[in-house]
Amino acid sequence: LVVGWWLGVARVTAPIPGAIPMVANVAAGVALLGLGVWTGAARGPRWIAAAAGVVVAVVGVLTVGESLIGSTWHGLDQLLARDPGPPDSPFPGRMAMNTALTFTMLGVALVLLSIRRLPGVRQVLGVLAVALAFGALRDFVIADVALSGLRVTSWTQASPLTALCTIALGVAVVSADIRVGWAKVFADPMAGGRLIRTLTPGIIALALVSAALTRFLLGNEDLRPYASQLAIVFLVGVAFVVLLAAARRATAADQERVLDREALATSERMFRLAMAGAPHGMAVERLDLGFLTVNESLCAMVGRDEQWMLSHGFPDVLHPEAIDTDRAVRDLLLVGDSEYNIHEGRLVTATGDSVWVEHSVALIRDEHNTPLFYVSQFQDITAARAAQAELLHRAHHDPLTGLINRGQLEDRVTDILHHQQRRNGVAGLLFCDIDNFKTINDTYGHAVGDDVLKATARRASLAVRSDDVIARLGGDEFVIVLPAVRDLEAAVAVAQKIRAAVRVPLSIGEDHVIVTLSVGITLAGPGVDADWLLSRADAALYQAKEAGRDRIATADGEHIVVIEPG
Repeated sequence: LVVGWWLGVARVTAPIPGAIPMVANVAAGVALLGLGVWTGAARGPRWIAAAAGVVVAVVGVLTVGESLIGSTWHGLDQLLARDPGPPDSPFPGRMAMNTALTFTMLGVALVLLSIRRLPGVRQVLGVLAVALAFGALRDFVIADVALSGLRVTSWTQASPLTALCTIALGVAVVSADIRVGWAKVFADPMAGGRLIRTLTPGIIALALVSAALTRFLLGNEDLRPYASQLAIVFLVGVAFVVLLAAARRATAADQERVLDREALATSERMFRLAMAGAPHGMAVERLDLGFLTVNESLCAMVGRDEQWMLSHGFPDVLHPEAIDTDRAVRDLLLVGDSEYNIHEGRLVTATGDSVWVEHSVALIRDEHNTPLFYVSQFQDITAARAAQAELLHRAHHDPLTGLINRGQLEDRVTDILHHQQRRNGVAGLLFCDIDNFKTINDTYGHAVGDDVLKATARRASLAVRSDDVIARLGGDEFVIVLPAVRDLEAAVAVAQKIRAAVRVPLSIGEDHVIVTLSVGITLAGPGVDADWLLSRADAALYQAKEAGRDRIATADGEHIVVIEPG
């Protein structure tokens, strides 16, 4: 379209009178416009548009160069059409300065458009071309012959029709792909687009006012008619570039804020969905520990409804014995020692029962590191703790009688000996064995034998003090540890009391079974350990059974004395 307009009006058809120049212009313009649309829409070879752009840019550059250096030699335009120039002018006819500049910019933009490169650059070139053409058009609108200088130097001004076509071409270049480059900013509904659409009319108005004031104040005596125009256009172009850059930054900031809001909204939705469907209890608490949000699992865990929970705080469902631990954990979070903490605690239900929980609490802060609220998760571990306690009990206790077993006995004896030696005290140990237990099993069966073992354990436990230790080693053997006993006589007295309690007849169906015990006793002296104490008491027990059973034997050092029943 640019080449067609130039050939049709400025050169080839200039000498022809009548309507022929306009017809030639329209025909060439429509033909080349169709070619541009065809190649620009990627339905034709893009090299055609690129070649046309190169031709236009070269012609424009040569003409601008001729005008700047004031050359009178016949350049490219003179070879195409013999134009002597204006009357009484020493210069040959050539394209106006504005036209040449705009053609140069549009030619480069056309090349960039055809190769789909640098959309921002081609759009800036299009904006500058529109600004130059608009300046030329403005001269014809607001200035008369005297003010515009057309009378003497009309070759410096683009014709109105050329300016209008150039403006249309510049707009076409800018909007060729509205989705990329600077043009995207104009159409953007965000802050950048609003900013540029608001300020662009002001910049145009300022340019018009500046041009008018320059013309009226300076005139043309000492200033080329296009010099002030180019200066204003340059300033307008710089203003547009700055405005576009500011708009892009504003849009980027707006997009970032939108993305942040969307990400926050998405995170909140995901958190609420995860919280609502979580099988364990969850809560969001204010810094004063009042509940902001709770899920159904937590409400069910403590037996309260959501309304009650939201009108109360975390301390209202926290077990009194767990308050100090919870306060210490939250203090650590507030001072920044950690981001979260996991610990065991207890909650109180509406019925007053305790629920053991694994409590995970995190402190949420804002971008300025200011604490906002807590997020808590509660995993009910009551059953797990009970199962763990049961396993631990089974590991340390006899499953039949409930007494501690050999492994736990050795640990307890070691602790007792260590404690008594520090206090210079005396500890005694009684090694007991049920007499003729095998006979009971053979006569009445193992079930009755188990009943006898359980009854013996129960009666012996009732016959000793609460701080005494009683254990079953296995079979029919029991051990009683006396942490504080004066001497052997006191230990023998305890043994007699136990034997008397066990001796009470035990009803088995219509029969009554009398259980007797043989007992070996020893005292812990300085420097002894659990193994030595058990071995000496076992040796004394052996002597008591050898002497006829139902007897007590004491081991004092290496000396063993059997006490006859009586």
